[in-house]
Amino acid sequence: MASTETPHPLEAIPLRSGGTAADARPDGGCLLRMPLTPSGRFHRLLSRWLGRQEIRLLLDARGHAFWQQIDERRTLGEISRSLAADFQAPEADCRRAVVQYTAELVRRGFLHLSIPNPKEA
Repeated sequence: MASTETPHPLEAIPLRSGGTAADARPDGGCLLRMPLTPSGRFHRLLSRWLGRQEIRLLLDARGHAFWQQIDERRTLGEISRSLAADFQAPEADCRRAVVQYTAELVRRGFLHLSIPNPKEA
């Protein structure tokens, strides 16, 4: 019989969106860039007029460390624990930071999440 338990959010696996590039910065952070895909005639015209053909997001050093840990295998919880060890920070603080970074990166289209199937009982 299959379990009906909802997976914990930290069990999700973050996946990078296609075409995303990360440029390291001297301060330890990075600039994420992703091609802009205009939808509709007006949006295409506006993006050409503005000259911006990509979405950009600047991450600080901790955000860059989070981005580097995304390997399409590890869960958000595993990444959180790894960052806590790397930065010698409390795990609760790292969990909060991972959730915040993930939410912002998903909202902006740089990440999407894979939710594992619930384990069978």
